[in-house]
Amino acid sequence: LGAKECAVDAIKKQISWIKDNKNTCRCVIMGDVLNAGVRDSPGAGPYDENMDPQEQYELALELFRPIKNQIIGIHRGNHEDRIFNQTGIDMIKNLCRELDVPYLGASCYHYIKFGPYNYTMYTTHGSGGAKFPYTKSKVAFDLGHAFDFDIVCVGHVHHIDVNTTAHRRLNSRSKTVEEYKKYFILTGSYLRYELSYAEAKNLFPSKVGCPKLKFFKDRKDIHASI
Repeated sequence: LGAKECAVDAIKKQISWIKDNKNTCRCVIMGDVLNAGVRDSPGAGPYDENMDPQEQYELALELFRPIKNQIIGIHRGNHEDRIFNQTGIDMIKNLCRELDVPYLGASCYHYIKFGPYNYTMYTTHGSGGAKFPYTKSKVAFDLGHAFDFDIVCVGHVHHIDVNTTAHRRLNSRSKTVEEYKKYFILTGSYLRYELSYAEAKNLFPSKVGCPKLKFFKDRKDIHASI
């Protein structure tokens, strides 16, 4: 919010969909909620925004308040770090306090029980400056080597993508080898490509929006769509 290329209309449409599915839908906010331009930010900093950080913060409150009971938590991103690094004020922690939702910091481990099945998920705002879609996806794959979860979700790279890999493990109870899938998710962004930083740097355009994950309770299964 605050970047000139921010697709606020698309954000409002997504929030409306979440609100309409209040009995079945929960969401994780992946960070970089605020553009938070300061004088030493890359590019033109605050001179390339259409609202100041306080206005960005107030708009975030307005947008998220109707779905606050559906928000699992909010991560802090490198854009909010611009303000934190200069002032020590954590805008996302303040936002979470006002909304009364969990503050997730840089990363979070999630344990989801749905019906008789347990799902595990790791979410992080992430880091890195990959240019190509396949190198952006590598960020999530690399985390999969260190964190053994059903789902690994990464933001930051302004790209939306879903990848899966098949794995095998020994089930000590049934004494069988079972196959399972791991999901590697890039969680997208709401920045349009035209007249953006990405266009100026000749980065690949990406679809505006976020992925949706569907969990099943009659079997352990996940469907991901973008």
